[in-house]
Amino acid sequence: MSEKEAVILEIDASPAIQASQPDSINLALVMLDSIMVGLSEANQLNRERERLVDRLHEENRRLRAGELQQAISPICRDLIRLYDELEKSSQVALEFKYFRDLVSDILNRHAALETFGPGLEGTLFEPREQRAVATTCTADPARDRTLARVIRVGFRAGERIFRPLEAEVYRFQPASII
Repeated sequence: MSEKEAVILEIDASPAIQASQPDSINLALVMLDSIMVGLSEANQLNRERERLVDRLHEENRRLRAGELQQAISPICRDLIRLYDELEKSSQVALEFKYFRDLVSDILNRHAALETFGPGLEGTLFEPREQRAVATTCTADPARDRTLARVIRVGFRAGERIFRPLEAEVYRFQPASII
């Protein structure tokens, strides 16, 4: 039995109420109680619907952001490969430096990717941002685990590393072993 039916039965079953008030007032009270219960249920359903819409909206926003990142990832990787090829070519022809810089600008403008690495030679190797692709022995212990040479620049978007910097890293070897 619903709450509304219980209220109607309680009012109908109460002889004191029925005796003291005309039938039309009793009917109006029953109808008013029924309307109040209905409004309360409608308000509760509306609050639940609003929570559901808010949750779905947030989920949709997260999915769209992920889809966008997923959609531009292959393009960024291809542009980074092109950047690398232009870097090799720029050593031969100065005109390619313009194209390499143009690709770098495109990556920055459309994906917020920035290069990092030029000028880091001699700094401490950071495995979170860098990948050691070669090592060079050194007799100087102060140079151990420092960058000897940047081979390929890295790309990052804010704190997120898109491609780590590739470098040659010094490894300490005592002079007697070298």
